[in-house]
This record gives sequence, structure tokens and C-alpha cells, in this order.
Amino acid sequence: MRAGQWLAWMAGQRDEGRDAGGGGTGRGGDQGLQRIRLADIRPNPFQPRVHFDEASLAELAESIRQVGLLQPLLVRPAADGGYELVAGERRWRAARLAGLEEVPAVVRPLPDQDAAVLALVENLQREELGFFEEAAAYQDVIHRFGLTQEQLAALLGRQQSTIANKLRLLRLPMNVRQQIVAAGLSERHARALLRLPTAALQEAVLQEAVAGGWSVRRLEQRVEQVLAERAGAGEATGGKPATRRQRRLQGLRAIKDVRILLNTVRAGVDTLRRAGLPAEMEQADYEEFVEVRIRIPKGPAGGERRGPEGASSR
Repeated sequence: MRAGQWLAWMAGQRDEGRDAGGGGTGRGGDQGLQRIRLADIRPNPFQPRVHFDEASLAELAESIRQVGLLQPLLVRPAADGGYELVAGERRWRAARLAGLEEVPAVVRPLPDQDAAVLALVENLQREELGFFEEAAAYQDVIHRFGLTQEQLAALLGRQQSTIANKLRLLRLPMNVRQQIVAAGLSERHARALLRLPTAALQEAVLQEAVAGGWSVRRLEQRVEQVLAERAGAGEATGGKPATRRQRRLQGLRAIKDVRILLNTVRAGVDTLRRAGLPAEMEQADYEEFVEVRIRIPKGPAGGERRGPEGASSR
């Protein structure tokens, strides 16, 4: 049965439970709508949500104190005689805050895969998951139950491309993901960072974005700039980070290029000398550059060289 059908079935059970006066208490054959002690219900091990908003839970708890828990939980029998929550963890947490001892619950013996998918669907449909939480939940269900992206998409009623795009977000390192969430950035910010090839670059550009309060467009422009700079620097290595040997070869090529240039300059000076001009060339080598000076007299050979004021400038 697809997850959406399960949730529709739960709504029907809720209405039937109201008509029947709420059902019995205890395990009662482990089927249908019952009233169950909160202490007998354990949380869902497949719960995809990591963070629960405390203020939202407090509001829900106050509502439950006023009018009770109107929508039953979905649980399944546990091997130790208790129950395991399948759907409704926010309501379960809020009921505990409200001080309830018993809650209405629909009991169904579900396999692990159904329990995991139902927990995911409930969070997707009823209260938005964070995009990293959603991606991690997809990955967990796929790996835990050996599903393909296509199979999970069919269970959730989504496109396979939606699943694939979410899973790509998990390529970002955990520390980068945590910073994105803490800064309140969007999924589009995260996608922009995915284009950067290394974790170090992703973190560095992310910190710039957070410090500057960048929009998605501004971040995308910065990513383009970084990629262009790397493409220019790594042109000789096909755009890949240079190895030690490649960096050494690049240095040798640069030295060779400078020597070719200097030889060309010397040849030009020699040509002037052969033409009768006493040209002079001086070269000084420094750590980061080569300085070349060329002196060519303005007047006849051996004559005075005049500056702008007509003064001798020998």
C-alpha cells in the first residue's frame, strides 16, 4: 500500500473512532483504534526530523490541554509488549508536555519499510522538513531497505529527479551543512556551493556569503568568479589542481619563457649596436622578477644627452 493511502486510511480510522466512542484501552488484539498509555509508546527509530521547534511544541501542548488530542497517533506493536510510534511524533511529544497519561492511537502491525516511509511522508506533508533532513531521510530509507531512487519516488508519489536533486545536497561536508542551517540560508544557496570542487572552497565562499548576507544570485556570481579564476590558474593542467610535479614543470616553463624574452631583448640591443648606436643593457635578477634597463642615446654617439631643460644628463 502506498504511503498516501495509509494516511487516508488513518483519517478514516480517526472518524470511526469518534463514532465508536474512542475504542478500548490496552493492546486489545493489536488492531484498530485504542487508547494507549503514553509510557508504553517509544519514539520512531526511523524519524527523519532531527530538530523539533520548542515554541511550536509548546503551542500544540496548550491546544491539547484545552481540547484534547483530536488526531490519533499511528503505532505498531513492539516485540517487548509496548508500542513503537510510526506517525505523529510532534503530537506524541506535545501530549507528554501537556501531561496526558493516555492517547488515542491506531495500532497496525507494519514492517520496517512501511514504518520508515510513513514517517517520512507525514513529515513531508504535514510540517516541512529541513532540506538536509529530507535528503538524509531519503538516503536512509534507500540504504536501509535497498530501494532504488525510482522505487522511493513511486512510494512517495514524487519524481525521481526530485529525489536525486535532494540527495546531491549530501555531497556538501557536514560542517558546511551545519553552517548553512545555522545561518538560515536556503536550499538554492546550498546548490550554488555544490558547484565548487573542494570542501575548503565551499567553506571559504560560504563564510563570505554569511558575512555579507548574500542573496542566492550574489553567491552564484561569486562561485562563477572562483571557478573562472581556477580555470585560468589550472589551464595547463586541464582545470585540475596541479600536482607537485606539475607545479615544478610550470615553474620551469615560466623560467624558459623569461629567458626567451631576455634573449629577444638582447638581440634587439645587438641590432642597435651594429647600426652604430651605443645601446646599453643592464639586467638585475630579484627573487620575484627580473629588472632590465636599456639606455639608448638621443644624440650622435659620444655627444651630450640633454634632459628636458637642456641640461647635460650624462
